[in-house]
Amino acid sequence: MLKWISVLLMLGVAQMVFASEVPVTIAGPVPAVPSTVYPGFSQTSIFTVTNNVPKVLPFSLSSASGSVVLTRLGVANDCGNQLPRGPATCNIGIEIAAPYGQASGAVVDDLYMDYQGRAPLVGNISFTILPVLSITGGSPLALFNGQAGALSVMNVSSSVVAHNVTAVFTGTALQGNATVTSNSCAPNLAPGHSCLITITAGNGNVAATNFNVEGTNTEAEVASMSVTTLTVGEPYEGGIVGCSTASGNPITLIAATSDIAPTSNELPWSPTDILLGATSYTNGQSNTNIITAYYGLTAGYAAGACATYQVDSAGNTPCVNGNTCYDTWYLPSIDELQCIGGNYAAIGGFDPTAEYYWSSTEINASAAAAYDFNNPGTPYVGSKTSTTNVRCVSQPAAQ
Repeated sequence: MLKWISVLLMLGVAQMVFASEVPVTIAGPVPAVPSTVYPGFSQTSIFTVTNNVPKVLPFSLSSASGSVVLTRLGVANDCGNQLPRGPATCNIGIEIAAPYGQASGAVVDDLYMDYQGRAPLVGNISFTILPVLSITGGSPLALFNGQAGALSVMNVSSSVVAHNVTAVFTGTALQGNATVTSNSCAPNLAPGHSCLITITAGNGNVAATNFNVEGTNTEAEVASMSVTTLTVGEPYEGGIVGCSTASGNPITLIAATSDIAPTSNELPWSPTDILLGATSYTNGQSNTNIITAYYGLTAGYAAGACATYQVDSAGNTPCVNGNTCYDTWYLPSIDELQCIGGNYAAIGGFDPTAEYYWSSTEINASAAAAYDFNNPGTPYVGSKTSTTNVRCVSQPAAQ
């Protein structure tokens, strides 16, 4: 009798100990679920399950909503469909994924691990799928000092607006040598829409360097850009590098190697006196477009002669088939003309007897601004129908 009483007492104590223990404990996940992910993201996180009791326990895994982003995977020491007799541990692998077709936004799911019908709530798994950007054009950018180029960016998200998308140069060799000068991506870029980020190169010389394009709620997309310094007096693209900075228009200018019309055949600014609106002091290309739109693309006047000028990589004028043709010349504005005038000797080919050279900057219906390279200083105002020398310029093309 005493023996049976002893056995019963021992069983009672064991049951009390069993009842006081937490039968199953769960730790993890490792690594932790990130708070934000992007379409295409995938990660396997491991939960460690500990059976604290000396009993094999049936085991199952489920999620509250059956979300497609949670999938059980086989891992080392996998728990399978039952927990081994304790004390023992095993692992559960959960793949957390955001497929490319998944809509951006919040994803929330509750994961349950069920042992012996007790279904302890492991926890809430939540993250936000952020918009994904795509650089659809412009990268890599190859700019010269002062030159601007544009990146085309698209928000490929199906449902979430991207905020404050811009180019970020911090911590790269482009910091201080590249500036965002206009940005249609900010403050908001709607799903499925595109925008442009215009970047202007500084005065440095930077090899091709990666930088990020990102928003405050987006992933970072990688673009690339280089900045090249051209030396004044250096032959380039059918001409001579004429200046690296024009007043109010920081851009490298290429000067033609010679005057478009020699002294014996000087050209008028225009055939007639009429106010056209070509008044920019800094943008000769714009002025030339306005003038030629009225008078046409003929070589009988200054702006028309520049707009129709061609030279190829072998020095032929006009261009010969098979050679690279440079045909984007224009009549410089007065500020651009003064900029190349400061490098008169390095460029060469100017007429030492010329009274002045025409700019494309219009003063009034009968007068336009000109510049005397032999006596630099205050621009000269000349009658539009009078004739004088012309030196065309172009802007270097991005490579």
